[in-house]
Amino acid sequence: MASYRNGSITKRWIEDGFNGRDMAAFDRYFSANLVDQALPPGVPAGLEGRKMLAGAFFAAFPDIHLHAEDIIEEGERVAMRWMAHGTHQGEFMGIPATGKQVRITGIAIDRFENGQVVEHWEQFDQLSMMQQLGVIPGQS
Repeated sequence: MASYRNGSITKRWIEDGFNGRDMAAFDRYFSANLVDQALPPGVPAGLEGRKMLAGAFFAAFPDIHLHAEDIIEEGERVAMRWMAHGTHQGEFMGIPATGKQVRITGIAIDRFENGQVVEHWEQFDQLSMMQQLGVIPGQS
C-alpha cells in the first residue's frame, strides 16, 4: 500500500511556502542541491533561483494563491496540476502593474530524495497569463 508521503510534502510546501510566503519553507522542502529545470534565463540555478522566482511572483501578485487540483504520486516522483489566481499589483517580467486579475494554470513534476525535492520540472500557461494582463491580444 502506498504511503503518499511525498504528495503530502507537496501539499505542505504549497500551504507553508507558497501560500504562506514562508521563504524558510523552501529550505525545508527543497534540497540545497536542487536541480530546477524550470527556471527562466537570467535566474540563478537551483534553490536560490527557485526562491528568487517565487519572490518575484509574490511582489508582482501579492495576493496570489496556489491550489493543487491534482496530485499523482509514483515512487520518488510527484506530479501536480495546479491553478493560481492573483492580482497584478507590481512589476513582473518588465510589465508594470495592471491591477488585473489573472488565473494561471500549470503542471509540475518533482523528484524526491529523503523527503525533499531534488529535481523540479514545471510548465505553466504563460500565453494566457500575458493575454489576461493585456500585454498581447487574446483570442478573437
